[in-house]
Amino acid sequence: MGKSGWKGVAGGVWMASLLVLGGVSVQAQNEGSVVLQMPQEAVGAEVTLYTVADYTDSEGYVFQDTFAESGIVITDLRDSLQMQAAAESLAVYAVEQKVEGQKEQVSERAEARFEKLTPGLYLSAQTDGFQSVVLQPALIPVPYLTEDGSGSVYDIVISPKYSVPGGAVIATKTDESGTALGQAHFVLQKKIYAADGNVPDNAAAELDENGVFYWKDFDADLVSNENGQIVLSDLAMGVYRLKETQAPSGCILNTTPHEFVIERPGTVVEAEGIYQEESGAVAAVQIVNQRTTLRVHKVDGEGQPVAGARLVVKDADGQIILDENGNAKYSFVTTDQPYELKGLAAGEYYISELEAPDGYTVAQDVKLTLSDAADTVNEVTMVDERQEETPGRLIVTKELCDLNGERLMVEDALFYVALFADAERQNRISDVETLHCQHGSSTSVTFDNLEVGRKYYVGETDAFGNHIESGLYEDCLFVPEYPDGYEISLTEGQEGSIVLRNVFHEIPHGYYYEGELTITKKVLKGSVPYGIDQVFYAAVYTDKNYTEQYGELIMLDMDGADTLSVTVPVSLGAAPDVEVVYYVAETDKNGKVYDRASRLEFAVSLDKTSVRMSSVNSSEEVTITNTYPEETKESEPENPVVENKNSTHTGSSTVRTGDETPIMEYLFALGAALVLSLLLVMWKIGRKAKEQ
Repeated sequence: MGKSGWKGVAGGVWMASLLVLGGVSVQAQNEGSVVLQMPQEAVGAEVTLYTVADYTDSEGYVFQDTFAESGIVITDLRDSLQMQAAAESLAVYAVEQKVEGQKEQVSERAEARFEKLTPGLYLSAQTDGFQSVVLQPALIPVPYLTEDGSGSVYDIVISPKYSVPGGAVIATKTDESGTALGQAHFVLQKKIYAADGNVPDNAAAELDENGVFYWKDFDADLVSNENGQIVLSDLAMGVYRLKETQAPSGCILNTTPHEFVIERPGTVVEAEGIYQEESGAVAAVQIVNQRTTLRVHKVDGEGQPVAGARLVVKDADGQIILDENGNAKYSFVTTDQPYELKGLAAGEYYISELEAPDGYTVAQDVKLTLSDAADTVNEVTMVDERQEETPGRLIVTKELCDLNGERLMVEDALFYVALFADAERQNRISDVETLHCQHGSSTSVTFDNLEVGRKYYVGETDAFGNHIESGLYEDCLFVPEYPDGYEISLTEGQEGSIVLRNVFHEIPHGYYYEGELTITKKVLKGSVPYGIDQVFYAAVYTDKNYTEQYGELIMLDMDGADTLSVTVPVSLGAAPDVEVVYYVAETDKNGKVYDRASRLEFAVSLDKTSVRMSSVNSSEEVTITNTYPEETKESEPENPVVENKNSTHTGSSTVRTGDETPIMEYLFALGAALVLSLLLVMWKIGRKAKEQ
């Protein structure tokens, strides 16, 4: 960066003090001028001249209204440091308060001229063009006293101090897919030409068309940020290069030096964490790292690809590598092609099989050493043996309880269990099976195709098959216990069973003491038990208005029986002394409660519609009785028996109002008889009239 002093103003600073002290007589009618001479880089920049204070012989310096509230003292400036500090403070104030001044653009002659200035104190400050040059603010008294004190100078020529901004570079570090890479380490080197052809002992001499040169280290530990950027500012003109000294974890070192040239000044600015060009010319460098690659081959005993195996990567200590959310960072399912894992750091790992494809046994973990050398091909092969059909079967039942053995139910929770070949439960030989406990205190899972006579060890695991001795659920400790032991050998024709109990030292949120509510359905016809092949429904509620249903609808499939009982688990609360009330009702298949408005072919009655339960009274029963009406005998007909003499067979018939009754024939005969009777009456009346 170049610098220049003030030109011809050696006594000017002292003149400010003399003016304040009244050491010079100023003619108010005189006018002066200020010419700022600057370096060529300042051409085109904007400079503003502010009138800070007016001067008179009687009052000295008097602040202009625009600077009256600045709080900056100008009446006792005794050296250049004080004057420079005051100038910088006033320049900041002028910008903040948007003070108006005379603006001039630096001409091609690299100067700015201000004329017809009345006596006073002026401030010159740069207001634009900072990308090319940075000028220091300056306080300029008009006039000022000559060095020998012989007179006053009204036309002032000065050269403000300045600096030329350096260049800038933004280097961006990514992987082959364009993802930003942080934590890449670099050294910055500058190209230096040796005037005498000799280079330092610790540098390597090189030659180009301009002569012998070497690379000099300027910054030995540059690190890319989380956005993959390295930003360097205020660089002197010249040729530079960045050399990567340490690649980000999981990447291969890029050994190619990346050169760039700083030819013009430039500045950068940060916006939301990303650096970008602000002004001038900013060099740009793109540096790409290839991520490490591990090819995983999954084959059978004959070397043929095996698809559908769920695998996961463990670290050198045998622990699953997790991401920031606690999930397996490297988990995948094999296909008939090798699977490629990208971005593993160099070191030792295990490939572990969580779940084998159907028809295959789970393979033991395979250890590997991964290299990040550029010419290394990292590959690993895991073999799955075909599974033979074997008769062994083992049922593992998960139970939840507190320290006193009281059963706990959970709304929804996942647990995991696996079989191991060793008592320490380090060598897993089965898939990781899920135990899904939902609205209950127990659940079971079955392991099939086990070898008869082989010893198996049952162990609770995490989701990745790692055996656990204890666990935390919402900071509440639980310990897996095996009341009957955790090892078993199956014999021919045997179905083995093991209980895995989780004992909670505290009751976590979402866990409750469990009770049992038994709903018994009885069906009667009259007063007699009535076997029926019909499905009924019932529901449990937490309110007497039957609006808050607890659990699922309960199906009661009689299947020809007259009595059926179903027991459902219910929550008794999270504390032993809590009392809970449940309400029971019969419903239709859609969950609508039967009431008096329901048209049913049977009558519904309950021995009780609600029950009070607690850990002390953890079992209750409600009986729902459906009563069908008794069948009635058909009554004797009231109409006389009429013999049908014209029929070809003997029998009887009864007048009925059903579909087979000949009612129209009877009505027709009755009508005919009435007509004949009427005609007979009319004939008799006519005859009597003739006789008279």
